[in-house]
Amino acid sequence: MKKNLFFLCLFFVLLGLLSSCAKKELLFVPLKIEWFEYKGDLSKIDPSLVPAPAVENDSTENICFIAMTKMLMEDPLIQLRADQGATFDVQYYRYQYKKEVSIRFLGRLSEPEKQETLETKPIVIPLFPKEDIGAWTARCNPKGQIKDFAFNGQKTKRQRPLKGK
Repeated sequence: MKKNLFFLCLFFVLLGLLSSCAKKELLFVPLKIEWFEYKGDLSKIDPSLVPAPAVENDSTENICFIAMTKMLMEDPLIQLRADQGATFDVQYYRYQYKKEVSIRFLGRLSEPEKQETLETKPIVIPLFPKEDIGAWTARCNPKGQIKDFAFNGQKTKRQRPLKGK
């Protein structure tokens, strides 16, 4: 009887330790993204930009969109506001640099009244947004990885994943 009671207590202690050590993560971050491909003159954004040739069924572009959405959903600033949700207008364009095609993303908190111009006019990122998630930029390299992600011009520090995960 004492032996059974001992193992039962040990079981509950181990269960308590394991559950307290478990990583608590937010499983779902309500996030709405309106994508707008910029089809205007890239020289209005940056005179040094060279437009990338159009490619039908480009899987890299799909990988970039998925990676960008994942990056936003995992960002600590977005997760802090998960109960409020966030809606972003995102303008993107493909450009060529040293024979490689990259995609640039420019995002801001949604402004529905200004959405109709996002395909033809460069997005206006506020210099000093009212919120720390008010505006962001990122670049997706040819391998589909997000680089240079920054809210309001400030690169966010990310913890590197542990090896083996």
